[in-house]
Order: sequence, then C-alpha cells, then structure tokens
Amino acid sequence: MEPKYLVESKKKYDSLTKGLKKVADNLFADPMTFAIHPAKKSGEIIGVSETMIIRFCHEIGYKGFKDFQFDVREYLLNHMQETTSVKNDHPLFDSMLTDIAHLNRNIEQLDVNLIEQAVNMIMSSKKRLIVGHYQSFTFAHWLSINLQYLVGDTILYRAEEDFQLVEQLPEESIVIAFSFFRYATDTLRLAEKAKNRGLKVIAITDTNASPIVEFADVVIPLVFTRNRVLIHKSPITMSFLNVLLFEVMNVLEREGKRKSISGQDYKYYINEGK
Repeated sequence: MEPKYLVESKKKYDSLTKGLKKVADNLFADPMTFAIHPAKKSGEIIGVSETMIIRFCHEIGYKGFKDFQFDVREYLLNHMQETTSVKNDHPLFDSMLTDIAHLNRNIEQLDVNLIEQAVNMIMSSKKRLIVGHYQSFTFAHWLSINLQYLVGDTILYRAEEDFQLVEQLPEESIVIAFSFFRYATDTLRLAEKAKNRGLKVIAITDTNASPIVEFADVVIPLVFTRNRVLIHKSPITMSFLNVLLFEVMNVLEREGKRKSISGQDYKYYINEGK
C-alpha cells in the first residue's frame, strides 16, 4: 500500500506549480533526501527554497515538514526491511540492492494505462523510429533491434546519416524518444519536427517536467536516483523496456500473429530446430 505522501503527490501533481512539481519529482526519485535532511538542506540539495519545501508539505495535506518527514522515514524503513533481506550483505552488492529498491519504486509508480497506450501505438503504427542520443543511444538500439524482430518496420535513428528521416516517414508512423537529464537538444528537435508533421511521439524520460513532454503524446517518466549518471539509469530503463517488449509479445500472441523478422538474415552457430 502506498503511503499518504505518494498518493497525495500523484493526485495533486497536475495542479502544482513548476517549483512544487520539482519537489514532487525529487520525492518520487529519491525520498531518502527528505527522510535524512531538514527542510532547508533538502531544498538546497534539489535546488529550491525551504519555503517551497514547506509549501509542498501543506499542498499534500501535512501540517508541516516534520509530519511529512515522519511518514517518509516510516515508509522507507519498512520498505528497506522488505527489500534488503538477502543472504549476501557484502558492500560489493550495495549497488544491486539500490537497483532493486528503485525497481520496486518504478513498479509502484509507473502507470499501467500509459504503458498500454504506448503498446497500442506501437502495434497500430506503420513504421517506428527509435531515437536516443549519446548514452541513450544504447537504449534506443536495444529497443529497435527487438521491435524489428517482433513486429518489423522499425528504424534506429542515427544522427550522422538520418537527419531528414522524420520527413520521409509515412503517415501513422510513431517516434519513440529517450530523453534524460541533461536532455539532448537533437532529440528535442526531432520530437518537435515529428509533432509538427502530425506523427505520434512516445517519450521515455525521467520527469513529467522534462522538456520533451511538450512534444509527446504519451509520456512515461521513469524513477531514478538523484545521482543521474548512466549506470544508475541503465537497470531501470532496460527493465522497463523488457516490460514494454513482453506486452508487445502478449498482444501478438493474443492476435495469433507470429513474430516477423522482416527479411533479416540472422546467422547463429546454433539454430533452433536444427
């Protein structure tokens, strides 16, 4: 069961100001900040004022920061007891335990309806263009390979050679864009160009306040730690992509359709059925 601070934050999110949304996003991503530090220090860490932190507490139904912090601490203590009962407690595995904890937060907070919308758009589109710049290219590459294998007509965007590709896509195509902090400008421009052409855009990002939201039809915000380096994003993003791909496979199975490899010649040392 979700604690009050999460339930109320999600309920009030759309009506919050930009500054209050920033507090909410940091609460979703890294509640430990609020559990450990006083209001002033929490504000300094996430880049808002102490007054903004206290306003946020009032907005989601708390008398003050102390009551809010008590709830956060109680929930995290109970949650950590459930997720850290492992046999091997060597410090070497601390990062894996952190990944497990954040995967659990994503399970709690991801909207199933958004995932289903994204899958419906994938299945009904004529072509799928997958976009990710810099470190996000890794995620785009993985998703494009698997979607091409499952449903075909999937293209991986390569900035050095595909600049005009959005203009060449047929109607009823979609763009799936990965856009994480610091938000690559080329990805944003491509999403804007797709929107202007009337194409649908699915944005996989790290906050509902991300700049790509303006151009997206479906926004899927993943929950990461406050430390935004790639190695902290990878386990959560790849796990989410598996969720997406498994749902595509479920749809294909329900429709009685076999996976399509669209003429690609995959060569293996060991082949199935041979």
